[in-house]
Amino acid sequence: MEVSFSPGSVLQAQLASACALFQKLATDKPPLLDFLQYDDQPSCLPPRAFLEAFIDTYFTELSSLLPIYDRQSVQTAMRTQYEILDVPDPAWIVSLNSILLQTLEGKSTAAKKTGMIPLEAGLITHLLQNIRRCFNNLQRLLEPRMANVQALLNLALVALRYFHFTLFETVFTQACELAKSMGLHRSMGKPCAEGRNLFCSGILLSDQSDARISLARIHERISRSLYAGIPCVSRKCLRRRAYKLVRRLNDWTTQHSHILYPPASTTTTAQQAIELRYALCICHVLVQRCIPASESRQIRLEHARTGLQLLQELCEGYHPGDSISGFAIFESILLRYPIVPFLEVYIHLLNPEDNDSPAVVTSDVNALVFFATRAECLATNACEGSLADTVRSISRLCSQIATSILQQNRRLQAQTTTPNNYCIDDGGISVWDYDIGMMMDGHDNPTTLSAFLYTV
Repeated sequence: MEVSFSPGSVLQAQLASACALFQKLATDKPPLLDFLQYDDQPSCLPPRAFLEAFIDTYFTELSSLLPIYDRQSVQTAMRTQYEILDVPDPAWIVSLNSILLQTLEGKSTAAKKTGMIPLEAGLITHLLQNIRRCFNNLQRLLEPRMANVQALLNLALVALRYFHFTLFETVFTQACELAKSMGLHRSMGKPCAEGRNLFCSGILLSDQSDARISLARIHERISRSLYAGIPCVSRKCLRRRAYKLVRRLNDWTTQHSHILYPPASTTTTAQQAIELRYALCICHVLVQRCIPASESRQIRLEHARTGLQLLQELCEGYHPGDSISGFAIFESILLRYPIVPFLEVYIHLLNPEDNDSPAVVTSDVNALVFFATRAECLATNACEGSLADTVRSISRLCSQIATSILQQNRRLQAQTTTPNNYCIDDGGISVWDYDIGMMMDGHDNPTTLSAFLYTV
């Protein structure tokens, strides 16, 4: 049974908005980056009392997720900047503000689980204003010093979450180039341990395990061989490459199963394993998208559902008094990985299979709504055009559409006992074509598909 809706319905308006949003993301050129001054006030160090109160939380619960600093060097810098120097080092102004911002955001986000907002949350706005002022004199951070590389990397992370994505790309590139100019990627001795951790953070790998590095290489191969916008590649060739990558992923999974599902006696935490399994789900969905739908649709949907379930488990397992690292990992995953599982489930809801039960559809919609709720928290203080804002916009709109479809199907079920295939039709134009049909065929336009799957 096909369900139609009137031209002025809420669902039709939502679909039109989604179509416009995806078209904009796929075709808009990034804006030219300018470093217009935020205001005329100089940047300054954060309140020392707050920093001292939360520095332990940062190193015990957050730093291990993306190790940029050595604890002793930060404590030494705090004494130097607050007690000895008349004019603080610009690099440490950035770093200390960023450390406090990340910690307070983590506490604030976790507190929302219980409906409580800590008193320190009001300081977040002031810290963001202070960090924005640091972009006024970015050239002061380009001297080859370890402290400058750390500061640039932290500025990039702040820009990724709160400011425009173009700003993140610019600052992140400068951080990596400065690190390479200092030879940090070649430093292997103990005296360079901090620099070695910093360089690994610069390529967004939270540790140096063989599993993470090898999966990252497979992910890069997927991007280059299947989504790199190669102009003259036949579907048969893409399919052959995809099958080869499926075998590589299966071999990788067999080899690293002890890391994906770690026993209690290992040093791999459940949270680290969840992140790795989520990255694996993304790889599987991306590869299966280049295999004919008749062979791959159910497989990639299962991987997408698994990915969303992993993220939900990460937050559902949090209880008041627990470490805030669970929420921090969830947020870092949203910023560091494309939202492929979310989009895959959303696409399926627009064109579901006949055998989808109402319970399955409800479960999928609930997963999208949960994801959108968490993305909303992530973008609380983000500006328009930031990655966090983009993820929020996509997930909010798609979850609203999914909810509208679910509600409409429930109304129809109450009116008839005829089996419902949950297919929505708009005057002869399917929702798929009306909304994001351009995402369907990665073979004909891999550049467009890549824009969706790798930038959001």
